[in-house]
Amino acid sequence: MSYALFFHDTQISEVFPSKADAWAFAEKCGHVTVVPALDEDPPRRVLSLSHSIRQTAPGPAIQAA
Repeated sequence: MSYALFFHDTQISEVFPSKADAWAFAEKCGHVTVVPALDEDPPRRVLSLSHSIRQTAPGPAIQAA
């Protein structure tokens, strides 16, 4: 499966080969906030408002850094 970062319904990244790679890209771009909670280890990661990571059609993949 392939994944990409979206803002509203617009794809704003290239396609990644895994969901983990898409999350890593979103975090690198500053679209992820870490929300600590007493009962969660590791802390929860939350995307910025109106951003989402969605499954998408296969396309050019970006190599994970």
